[in-house]
Amino acid sequence: METMTELLPVENVKRFSILLVDDHPVVREGLALIIGRVPGFKVTHFADGSERALQILSESPIDLVIADLELPGSSGLDLIKQAHLRWPQLPIMVLSAHPENVFALRCIRAGARGYMMKDKASEQIANALKVMVQGGVCVSAEIQDRLNQGPASDVEESGIDVSQLTDRELEIFSLIGKGNGSRKIAEQLKLSVKTVEAHFANIKRKLNLADASSLTHRAVQWVEGRNPV
Repeated sequence: METMTELLPVENVKRFSILLVDDHPVVREGLALIIGRVPGFKVTHFADGSERALQILSESPIDLVIADLELPGSSGLDLIKQAHLRWPQLPIMVLSAHPENVFALRCIRAGARGYMMKDKASEQIANALKVMVQGGVCVSAEIQDRLNQGPASDVEESGIDVSQLTDRELEIFSLIGKGNGSRKIAEQLKLSVKTVEAHFANIKRKLNLADASSLTHRAVQWVEGRNPV
């Protein structure tokens, strides 16, 4: 992970309170155990979605938020935007199964200070927590380079200009590319099928795709291109 600040022995300064936002109880419990082993940090609050997370933040002193991107109803990106607007100094780290080259730039630009893949959490989370509570940013070297390059770095080499898509549309486009249909996506995101199908229509229009088959093909092509075997 790239760090942008020199580490201090934070465990000797104070005990940092963490809000963990994930809709899977097993994931929350596992992460809490991992974090509990990091001196100076403790998961004190849990939320299964954005609405509950914002309620906790308005009622309790929280030093750091760790959030998944795939949340029921309002997405993790929406949570980042709202929390950053209300508490701009609050460190937020995204812990996601989505490849960082798909969503990391959007998360950092929305106000997050870190992006980490879930399969790396146990190895890197201690350093990431310490960096962020001291004002630093934790992303990979590749993402830091792209941040330094500015908005032009969002252009897709594949020719699929996903920069046109909203955060929710990009999330749905990614799920389509992983083989999910409208009903499964609706269930996963806690949205109505009608709402998901409206997003499908918007994605097709923005990407100039003729039909559902073209949408599925393009989404699969994009996901496989971002995750080469």
